[in-house]
Amino acid sequence: MGASRILLADDDAGMLANVALHLRNEQYTVVCATDGLEALTAAQSEDPDVLLITVELMVDEKMTLCEELSKHPVLRRIPIIYLVGERTVRLGNLPRVPTRSMIFKPLHTDELFAKVEQALSTGKRRRELGRIRLGGSRRGRAA
Repeated sequence: MGASRILLADDDAGMLANVALHLRNEQYTVVCATDGLEALTAAQSEDPDVLLITVELMVDEKMTLCEELSKHPVLRRIPIIYLVGERTVRLGNLPRVPTRSMIFKPLHTDELFAKVEQALSTGKRRRELGRIRLGGSRRGRAA
């Protein structure tokens, strides 16, 4: 199996480049997006293992990327780590997700890597359960 693929989406180009560099140094494959629509398109075409996205990104004038992902039957199964900035906290616009799924900016690399590994583990368990539910398990079948 190749390197785990992470979709990183943030509208701050400096932060995007910095985080992507750290992830690549840890041997992750990183796909970057600078806005919500680009991130949504990449999530559909790049088959990421984890989404690392800024909460505030918009797909259009009315829909955030987070809202759009939660509606999509396939994409909503991909583990998401939400990047949360000071402005979001100040305005009280935190997503309604477990805090284990959030990283507050500025990022600390130890926390980033720990959350990515946790999300990858969660995603692997979800994929295994999906295969079992779809009959992908060979246990109990005649050869």
